[in-house]
Amino acid sequence: MTTNTAPKFITSPYFVSEVGNWHLKPGAPKEVVEEFESFMEAHKKWEQQFDCERKE
Repeated sequence: MTTNTAPKFITSPYFVSEVGNWHLKPGAPKEVVEEFESFMEAHKKWEQQFDCERKE
C-alpha cells in the first residue's frame, strides 16, 4: 500500500501556488528550496515520461 503525502514546502509561507507557475518567494530557507527543487525535478521527469507514453 502506498501513502501519498504532500511535500512540506506546500505549507511554507514562501510557497506560491499560482496555476502553472509554482515558485518560492525570495528568502526561502535552504531546506524549503531543496525540497521544492527536488519535487519539481521529479515532477518534470514524470511529465516527460507521461508525454512519451501518450505519443506511443
